[in-house]
Amino acid sequence: MSHQKSPTSSHSEQPKSYGVVRELAVTCLSRVLNDRIALDVLLDQEMATRPLSQLERDWLREVTAGVLRWKGRLDLAIDSAVSRSRPSGRVRRFLLIGAYQLIAQDRVPAAWVVSETVDAIKAKEGESAAKFANAVLRRISETRDSWRSLEFPGESATATEQAAWASLPEWMWYRLRRQHGLEGARRFAELSFERPVFWLRERTSIEPKRWDSDVPLVGEATLASGGAIVQDVSSQTVIQEVWQELKGLGLDQALGVDLCAAPGGKAVGLAWNGAQLVASDGDADRLMKLRQNLVKLAPQVGVFSKESLPSELKDRGGAKWVWVDAPCTSSGIVRKHPDIKWVREETELQKLAGQQSSLLEEGLELISGDGVMIYSVCSIFQEEGPRRVADFLKKHPEVRLHREWVRLPGGDLAGDGFYAALMVRA
Repeated sequence: MSHQKSPTSSHSEQPKSYGVVRELAVTCLSRVLNDRIALDVLLDQEMATRPLSQLERDWLREVTAGVLRWKGRLDLAIDSAVSRSRPSGRVRRFLLIGAYQLIAQDRVPAAWVVSETVDAIKAKEGESAAKFANAVLRRISETRDSWRSLEFPGESATATEQAAWASLPEWMWYRLRRQHGLEGARRFAELSFERPVFWLRERTSIEPKRWDSDVPLVGEATLASGGAIVQDVSSQTVIQEVWQELKGLGLDQALGVDLCAAPGGKAVGLAWNGAQLVASDGDADRLMKLRQNLVKLAPQVGVFSKESLPSELKDRGGAKWVWVDAPCTSSGIVRKHPDIKWVREETELQKLAGQQSSLLEEGLELISGDGVMIYSVCSIFQEEGPRRVADFLKKHPEVRLHREWVRLPGGDLAGDGFYAALMVRA
């Protein structure tokens, strides 16, 4: 894939206590894949309890995210290198990390990767497993370039074969192909192999600023400095355009509600534009994080639980505009959070649909008779975006669609996938 970027020099550096961190990476991957726990949650837990250097932390985050980003392709490479039984369990996790380094980290010496991985497996699984791993990794190292630039298996290939090439679960690949066409699904898959581009929103500027430093940034509302937040360019541009729409409707001085505000990036961006709003979230842990971020970044924004919203907002007519940023599969942000591909399940779509519909009804109750509601999701699945809004509008003929935003991953600014709709009640 010619569009893929080579790893920066920071990605080729290795911590001195390499074996310990590699074992920790195996543990984290096992918990993501077996227990479906979000990678960021696991890494935060581990880094809070272990005396890891910054280099070790960076390597751990890079290699676990990288394996999850490339997992389907890595599985193909590993299975093609064995003649009989396929490795499983911890041995396979070790091999996934080694295969990722061989295939995607092209500045890391292949012999070093093989040696370190084999030593780690020998220490934990014994001599026989180590010899097996040595043979597998040597075969992969001989064909690493072909795996990095693996050709699409073709339109006639099965969905299973296409999904493996794309490093996506089969249900996700099938849905992408059905909703966005084969070329759209292929483009999404190719972009998902890339490391994400990070963007800053600065307090003093409305122009997105690309983060070009090798220093990694994590999270959508991480405090980068006293006057900037990390916020994807797709979110930033939609926030700015929604703000212009609110101004055009004469609502730039009207009180609004950010109903699902955590971790706070959207509320901060709106407040820095001059919006008057309060922020809320239905989850207690996320609400705490929201408070912490807004105290630092936009203390003028009041933070309330849903139960403690001021009475004037709970009564119809209290808010002139409400933004509902609903929970979703997060399919649009798999470059930043590749664990989403393996943590999410297709069965969750129905449950999320119910939550999204309930939040839309909740938002409608908060706005005045001629108020505005914005609905958004970081998803590229139609049932979470356009179809969810269409169903809502069908149920509420008094509400009309004013404008929609559809952001697919990539494009000139390399942003995430995002959907938003601005609706007006007549």
